Amino acid sequence: MSRSSELHRFLDRSVGKQLAGLTGFFSRKRDIPSDPRRIGLIQPTTIGDMVLASGLIAHIRANFPDAEIHLFQGQANRSAASLLATDVVSHCCNFTEPLPAIRTLRACSLDILVDLVSWASATALVTRFANSRFTIGFCPKQHARGDVFDRAVEHSGTVHETENFRRLANQFGPLETYGFALRGSFPDPGLVLPFDRLILIHTRPGGSRAAPKSWPRDHWIALASRLSNEGYCLGFTGSAADREDIEQLIAAIDDPARRCLSLCGDLTISELAHVMRRSRLVISVDTAILHLAAGLDCRVIGLHGPTLSSRWGAKSSRAVSIDSPHPASGYICYGFERHSQEYEIMRAISPDVVYSAVRSALEPERASVPLCQPA
Repeated sequence: MSRSSELHRFLDRSVGKQLAGLTGFFSRKRDIPSDPRRIGLIQPTTIGDMVLASGLIAHIRANFPDAEIHLFQGQANRSAASLLATDVVSHCCNFTEPLPAIRTLRACSLDILVDLVSWASATALVTRFANSRFTIGFCPKQHARGDVFDRAVEHSGTVHETENFRRLANQFGPLETYGFALRGSFPDPGLVLPFDRLILIHTRPGGSRAAPKSWPRDHWIALASRLSNEGYCLGFTGSAADREDIEQLIAAIDDPARRCLSLCGDLTISELAHVMRRSRLVISVDTAILHLAAGLDCRVIGLHGPTLSSRWGAKSSRAVSIDSPHPASGYICYGFERHSQEYEIMRAISPDVVYSAVRSALEPERASVPLCQPA
């Protein structure tokens, strides 16, 4: 993350928090409209956060079927709207520039505005001045942002994020069980891939704490070498910016049969969803791909170190989460936290542990799907 982004985070947690408290002091609390025509949702952060929020968005649609739903996103997650089962009107906003963002929201004449961000003061302040008839959003303990909304919902750092979204969804109608709501089909990219033995691997986390959440390069090489020599085809996913690094990683893998390939930059997020659904398995660090795999009900293995799987793990019946045994694991709750041993945590997950999880996940299918013999 850039220096300016770190500065924005610092200002948000200091000055922004004070502004939210002061602004909230002068706010009057209103009731939720019974007949909203336009409902806005603010979610400008990551694709993974949008996937996690998909069940909430679908629940709002079910309770207000005639309302327009407007989604206010950031540039980083704008493509995530294409994953949602719920049709939305998408707007791209930069919430680090509050005045243009406020003008965009005001122009939509919203009856209800929902801030889906968990802790940032910037989006709460924009929500306050968006001129909607009713506002609602999260409020962590000992944070003033809740004073800004007409209704604040407690955000807990001790439960899985889907439970926080379920609590927010309950404000629009009862919801006992929270589930993802992604599209039933996605565009076929037309790539010829050996899906019967394809394992997708995502090595690159996103966000400001990407480096501590990464599994070491030598661990990936050890795991991929064993899987490739067993006959699996390994497809490494990522953006175009990841291509050079992934190609260097592939070159270091013991892969005489050339069963490893890079898909970096070759697929849109919707096309990747299509490929994920047809693959045998997805292995990912804690990032958007992990949550997308869970939302698609793929067989997925998630690697966790700075974050705990109980807080941020893949939520599906076919997901396996591996938490680091390091004593400092789980120090990240919201994303801005730091730890003196943060770069040691993921290394504590051994390739042998992940390999065993892969074998266990694929064991029911190994007998029915023949693999190529090792070269």
